[in-house]
Amino acid sequence: MEVWNRVQTINRNRREKPARIYDGKFALTGVLKCPVCGAGMVMSRTVNKLKDGTKKKIDYYVCGNWKNKGTAVCNSNGTRVDIANKYVFKKIESLLNNPRIIKDIVENINNKEELDLEPLKKRLNNIDLEIKKLNDKIDKLFNALEEGIITNEEFKLRK
Repeated sequence: MEVWNRVQTINRNRREKPARIYDGKFALTGVLKCPVCGAGMVMSRTVNKLKDGTKKKIDYYVCGNWKNKGTAVCNSNGTRVDIANKYVFKKIESLLNNPRIIKDIVENINNKEELDLEPLKKRLNNIDLEIKKLNDKIDKLFNALEEGIITNEEFKLRK
C-alpha cells in the first residue's frame, strides 16, 4: 500500500503542467520559421555551469517541431534570442526610418480602408433611398388626408 501511494503521488505530479518559464518576452516566437521544415520557432533555454560554479542561462529560438516531436521530425536549428531579436529589430528600425516605405505603408492602409468602406457606402446609399421612399409615402398620406381623400381613421391605420 505504501508503494502504491507513492506511485500515485508521482503520477499526480507528472500530470500537472510544468510551470511556464517564458513570460512573453520573446516577441519572435512563432514569427520566425524553421529554415528546414517551416514550423514556427519557439523559445528554449539552456543552463551552462561556468568554471566558477555560477550558472548562465541562454535563451534560443528553436524549431517547434523539434521541440515537440523530437529529432525524428526536424533538428533544433536554434539561434540565440538576443542575436535574432537584435537583427530583426534593427531591420524593422531601418525600414521605419525609410520615408519611401512609410509613404507606401500609409498608402496601403488608406487604400485598404477605402476598400473596406466601399460596401458600407453602398449600404448607406440604399438606406438613404429607402428613407426617401418612406418620406415620400408619408407626404402622400398627409396630402390625401388634407385633400379629404382619406379619413382620420384611415390615416392613423396607414401611418
